[in-house]
Amino acid sequence: MTSNIAGINCGTDCTENYTSGTNVTLTAAAAVGSTFSGWTGGNCGQSSSCTIAMTAAQNITASFIVGQTNTQLLVSKAGNGTVSSSNVSGIQCGNDCSEEFNLNQVVTLTAAPDSGWQFAGWNGACSMYGTSLICTITMSDSKTVSASFTERQVPKTLTVNKIGSGVVMSSPTGVNCGEDCSEIYNSGTIVTLITVPTPGWQFAGWSGTGINCTGQSCQVTLNNDININATFNEIAVPVALTVTKTGNGRIISETPAGIDCGSDCDEQYARDTAVILRATADVGWQFSGWAGACTGTGSCALTLNTDAAVGANFTLIPIDQQTLSLTVTGPGSITSQPAGIVCGQTCSAPFNSNSTVTLTAVPNVGTTFIGWGGACVNETGLTCRVNMNEAQTVTGTFNTASSFPVATTVIGKGRIVSTPDGVNCTGICVNRFATGQAMILTAQPADGWQFVEWTGACTGSDANCLVTVNQALTVAVKFEPAPLDGQLLNVITVGNGSVNSSPVGIDCGINHNTCEALQPTNSDVILTATAADNETQFIGWGGACVEYGTEPTCIITMNEARLAVAAFGGFTVQRESTAWQVAEIYLATMGYSPDSEGLSYWVNNIDTLPQWTPETVAQSFFDQTLVQLEYPAAMTNGEFIDAVYRNIFGRGADEQGYSYWLNEMDQGHVLRNQIIIAFINGGWANPSPDAQSDMLRFKHRIEVSLAFVEYQAQHGILYTALSFDDQLYLRQVGSDILLIITADEMTRDAAIASIATLLAPLHD
Repeated sequence: MTSNIAGINCGTDCTENYTSGTNVTLTAAAAVGSTFSGWTGGNCGQSSSCTIAMTAAQNITASFIVGQTNTQLLVSKAGNGTVSSSNVSGIQCGNDCSEEFNLNQVVTLTAAPDSGWQFAGWNGACSMYGTSLICTITMSDSKTVSASFTERQVPKTLTVNKIGSGVVMSSPTGVNCGEDCSEIYNSGTIVTLITVPTPGWQFAGWSGTGINCTGQSCQVTLNNDININATFNEIAVPVALTVTKTGNGRIISETPAGIDCGSDCDEQYARDTAVILRATADVGWQFSGWAGACTGTGSCALTLNTDAAVGANFTLIPIDQQTLSLTVTGPGSITSQPAGIVCGQTCSAPFNSNSTVTLTAVPNVGTTFIGWGGACVNETGLTCRVNMNEAQTVTGTFNTASSFPVATTVIGKGRIVSTPDGVNCTGICVNRFATGQAMILTAQPADGWQFVEWTGACTGSDANCLVTVNQALTVAVKFEPAPLDGQLLNVITVGNGSVNSSPVGIDCGINHNTCEALQPTNSDVILTATAADNETQFIGWGGACVEYGTEPTCIITMNEARLAVAAFGGFTVQRESTAWQVAEIYLATMGYSPDSEGLSYWVNNIDTLPQWTPETVAQSFFDQTLVQLEYPAAMTNGEFIDAVYRNIFGRGADEQGYSYWLNEMDQGHVLRNQIIIAFINGGWANPSPDAQSDMLRFKHRIEVSLAFVEYQAQHGILYTALSFDDQLYLRQVGSDILLIITADEMTRDAAIASIATLLAPLHD
């Protein structure tokens, strides 16, 4: 035993004095044939060296065992690799894993993993070396050592090739193809691929070398790099081709068969089908050109990758014609058969040479026909037959009625008064005045309201209007709230519920009629929606409250006039009635209530003839002269869309709806004569509170229109029996009666109550 500081060399010198606090390291060295077995004292254990702090006298004993000369080292391993003794021969484990060494022999073991493997760590006498490849041990006795090798994880790549439209995802995560179609995983990883087709597509199957998967998912084990194909096929959804025609002729699809219009004007084809249409004119007619998805005058070839609408126009072949000219004096009109003349409106028209034209005189209600002149001078009665062997001139004279009706309508709050007296109207009124009477109509707004404009026989923005009563007249005036110290809040309720405000002012809904109130500018108003009973559900807000969705309260800042809509459970509409559906078409197309005769004609066609449906009736309306005058060819698609919106919804088109339908029309996907039904059905199908408010107003207008028709039928008012002036009066009051109608059912009831007053001049 020796010390690191000179003094101890025990065998001979086993005692020594050291300065207090000195650290002395003792080292035990066994003689040949002996083994060091440990220390006593100093807390040094069995290590061959011991460090003593000389803070006091110390007594240390080193013990040796005599006679033990050899020790055995036993090495074991797990996995692929070798362990060898590198400083002395003996251990070469793989093959030689056990060896005897001299007592206290220092042995260095080295771990060497095979290719593709890695050393995982030591156990036993080498455990303190962890994953170091080298372990050094002193053979103070027999020892055991184990070494672990694990296979090295070589990354494998999974690549998905996507064909068609869909997404392939993986579990564990990594692949999301769409975007990320290749991912690296550890060798041996099991990956499950899952397919999600895009709407309109379906998954067709997996393919690739060694791939044997069926169904929507596929499980692969990544022992090697894998390429796999996922194929999606588009679901074959047919597309529709709709053909409409004006004039007399026939359109057929040469390839493939399907369209034969005349009778079959709608057909469905597989997407991307190439269709060739051919137009053949009837005798006396000529094909003048295509519209919509086709252009020109030849055959039309188109590929149907989406729904398409095609129009075909046929016109009469010009022939030798003579002009018939009429002059009407007095309150009445003259019509012709064949059609062409309705004088008052159209008093001159060409007819085929040597043909016979029958003229019919139609006096205004309350007047009589006096007689014919010109080419009809020798005729008596209401009809005259004119031979068109040359240009002809005819006159017709009616006696002057003693008086005419003047119908007035007030929109908003105010009144119309006349000078001289006679008119004093705050709603819908009819007064009679002597023929030739000149009068001044004056618009007088109620307190808090202001005059906006006249329509009908009066126009412009002057509050005074001069009219002369030489025929039946209709006049409407519009008032609006005047600017006040505050902002006007309007509330519309749809269904069975009510809305109240804080601060007070609004109490609107079933049996609550305060639906507008003036609020201080920039103030906050809290609106609360309350269902009428437990069976009614609050659907949600619209208008200025739309952002509050289905919350029962809404807060509005009154920095301007505001409109809020509250919907409760919707409302019931019985649209199964053919008369209802035809009335919808009249209002949507023309903006006025139908005449009884016209409504009955179209209802009978739909109910008895298979080629007539609401869709074909709506399309046929655009062949009518009045509709063509309402929507001339020069009107842009944007103007047309806005006009139809106003007829149905009582407002101009919203930006989103306007842009969508304008694109559909500009691309030829839908024609003007098809859009009416699309608008109507779209309005009824829209569940939003704003749409329900629009359609509740439309519902009230339909109900008034059907009452308008019923009154005509009950009192024998036939449109075709009326003079041109009286037809004009019927159409105008059919429009004016709708002006006051809102989503408030009281306006509907007031309009129905005024029907008898408005129509009395046509049968009294």
